[in-house]
Amino acid sequence: MAGFSVSRDGTTTSPIALALQNFMLREEASVERQATAVQHPPLRFAIGGFPILRGGKPVHGLDDSARAVRTSAGYGPGGHLFYLVALDGDSHARSRLTLRELAGLMQKIGSQDAVDLDGGGSSTLVVRNPGSTHVSVRNHPIGGSERPVADGVGIFVHR
Repeated sequence: MAGFSVSRDGTTTSPIALALQNFMLREEASVERQATAVQHPPLRFAIGGFPILRGGKPVHGLDDSARAVRTSAGYGPGGHLFYLVALDGDSHARSRLTLRELAGLMQKIGSQDAVDLDGGGSSTLVVRNPGSTHVSVRNHPIGGSERPVADGVGIFVHR
C-alpha cells in the first residue's frame, strides 16, 4: 500500500513520486476509492508504516537529506525474528537518521523487510526486566517526557 497527495496545481507529493511522474491533475475531477478484500491467512500482527526495506534491500527513492529521530520495525528471514528500533530523542545524542540511513541500519542488524513507523518524536521505549514489577523508559523522548499517542506496539514474552 502506498499513498500520495496531489495539490490543486497538479504537484504530486509522494514517497513513490518517481513512479507517479506521469500522473498530473490538469482540471477539476472527482476521485473514487474502493477497498477490496484480499484473501490472506489469518493475521497475528498488523501495523501501518512507510516501507523502507524490502527483500533485504532499501526501497528505491528513500529520502537521504532530512534527519530525524525515527522508529522502525522489521523482521528477519523467514519472519522468525522481529526488530524494533527507537532512536533516542535526546538533543545531545547523534541519533538522527535519514530514511535511507534507517533502512541501512535495519539491513545491518538483519532485517529483511522494515517500515518507518513515525518521525519518532513521541517514540518511547519502555522495558520491564524479567522478574521486575517496574517499567523504565530506556530512551529520551523529544521534550523529555512521554506524550499521549493514539497507538503503540507492545511485545510481551510468556514463559
